[in-house]
Amino acid sequence: MNLELTFSLKKGRFQLNANTQIHWQQPSTHVIFGKSGIGKSHLLRCICGLENPTGVISWHEDHNHVHWLDSERRMNMACHLRPVTMVFQDNQLFSHLNVEENLRFAFDRATANEHDWQHCIDALKLRDLLSHQVQQLSGGQAQRVALARAILSKPKLLILDEPLASLDWQSKQDVMDYIKRLNHEWQLPVLYVTHDIHEVLTLADQVIMLHDKNAMTQVQTPRPLIDILQDENHPFYGLGKSSILIAHNTQHQQDGLLHCQVGEQLMRLPIAQISDKGASLSSKEHTHPTNLKTVAEENKLRLCIAANDVSLALSEAKDSSIVNTLQGKVSRIEQTTSGQYLIQLKVDDQYLLSEISAYSFKRLNIEMWQPLFAQIKGVALQRCR
Repeated sequence: MNLELTFSLKKGRFQLNANTQIHWQQPSTHVIFGKSGIGKSHLLRCICGLENPTGVISWHEDHNHVHWLDSERRMNMACHLRPVTMVFQDNQLFSHLNVEENLRFAFDRATANEHDWQHCIDALKLRDLLSHQVQQLSGGQAQRVALARAILSKPKLLILDEPLASLDWQSKQDVMDYIKRLNHEWQLPVLYVTHDIHEVLTLADQVIMLHDKNAMTQVQTPRPLIDILQDENHPFYGLGKSSILIAHNTQHQQDGLLHCQVGEQLMRLPIAQISDKGASLSSKEHTHPTNLKTVAEENKLRLCIAANDVSLALSEAKDSSIVNTLQGKVSRIEQTTSGQYLIQLKVDDQYLLSEISAYSFKRLNIEMWQPLFAQIKGVALQRCR
């Protein structure tokens, strides 16, 4: 799946330029990131057909190539004909309809079947809300209904425009858990807009940056989140001094741990609670709900690791309470403004950051490409996805 964007939008003194392709090799989430007022929502509105830019917008899927916009040919596909569904920040539910009627509005106009209906209602936990009026819903409940309505419309592309911006912290966590499942459970490619870096780290597979200069906003080429976090020339480099590791071959073991691999190296994640509905991964701050069945089907986890939760050693510790040890080589050394040292290790084909004191740096006599062992407490491993 490929979305080609080659257009310009002018509104007064504001100008938005796009000349890029957004590619989904498989259903995944691409996050559009930029400061408030830079034009993120304008970009989405252009894609959906709610704005009238000049240029070309086209959708490629398999061997089909469909132009949604081609100014030279005076062709502009109406927004309701584009196979795109957009969920807005304020959910845009019909206030004169109850929850079920809102969902049926999309369901009756799409190719969804009864299995889709039942699965969507159960997955987003809406069965007890079907008879409720929209005015009775909390912010988190309303966004779940908006997500369900979008899913039931059976789009080829789902666009989410800051859907968590108006929610309280707990509602954000609840709705984010559902958003994480869109790619796998419904095979939906997602474009997600935010200016919240936590949402980027949690949801993004690729990041599309918007930059402005001289009152002109430029859409940048999408890049994998993992790459830009390790790019010292990118504004996200060292952001939050955290690393993201992709772990594969996840298996729940009888020892109460979730075993997985980073490259060929084993990692063990502590599980706080196990039930028929799933499990919770322990962390030092709080538990992270995880459906073990879903993890097994996806066969991968995305783990967020703070740099100050990673200690370094010259040799592998044999007698230690820390069971997660990854071997790597020093690929970057950077002294921070606070006098600490940020050490980047290349672990197989991934990168891990460790923040250590100047004293430890000198004591270990760390040099470029030196082999080191990174030690990570199990409770420091946080599941991003």
